[in-house]
Amino acid sequence: MNGLFHRKSEFLAILTALTLITISPVVAATTESGNGAKEMISIGEPGPQAVKFSMWTNKGEGETFRPGDRAIIFLSAERQAYVTILSISSDGSVTIVLPNKLMPDNIIQANKLYALFGDDAPVRLTTGEIPGKEKVVLYVSSTPLVLDPLAIHEGKGWLTIACDAQKEIGILKEKLRAIAKEEGFNRATLLLPTATGDTLGLKLTEVPQTAKSKGIPGGVESSKPETLTGSAGLKPMRKDNLKQ
Repeated sequence: MNGLFHRKSEFLAILTALTLITISPVVAATTESGNGAKEMISIGEPGPQAVKFSMWTNKGEGETFRPGDRAIIFLSAERQAYVTILSISSDGSVTIVLPNKLMPDNIIQANKLYALFGDDAPVRLTTGEIPGKEKVVLYVSSTPLVLDPLAIHEGKGWLTIACDAQKEIGILKEKLRAIAKEEGFNRATLLLPTATGDTLGLKLTEVPQTAKSKGIPGGVESSKPETLTGSAGLKPMRKDNLKQ
């Protein structure tokens, strides 16, 4: 009997692990109480037609992030969709990671593997310097997020909204609620954990593009049609490091 019990327990553990791979219809959605930007992680209720997608990072099983680590997000969806990524800090400020001025093309095609912010991208992602309760939230939708009237400041490549800019935070929330009403909407919260149990946000850095490497999405010189940002030399990592 004891042997049978252990075998049954091992089978249930394997079955539980497998369910983490495919996200349908809601993945790792985290609901927090409070006001302002933190409410964005629970905006919208994915319906029965929500786009199923899988997402993981460049860290292997059991690995954690340290401040300043390179971050790459691997993503694959069952249907064509637009991707919006936000990094929400502990104090409530929000950075719109994707789309941004250097990477305005945020549409992904069905069943293609994307290495977001890979080696040929004009923008790099690194983890933030201060561990806390940071959240990275990813939304997929059938229509794109249009930032207007929100505007990226002159000389900047992406939009960051301060925690006390309640008007701008409110506009962004309404825009997210609008795309959440569309068929196919889904969302996920990706945690970038540290060894101490805290989580990190994302920092964006512009990478100068040479004439030989113009991996700007949507351009005729984009390095690979299968990848949003190029990164032809990268291989997908294991799916078992999906952070929930």
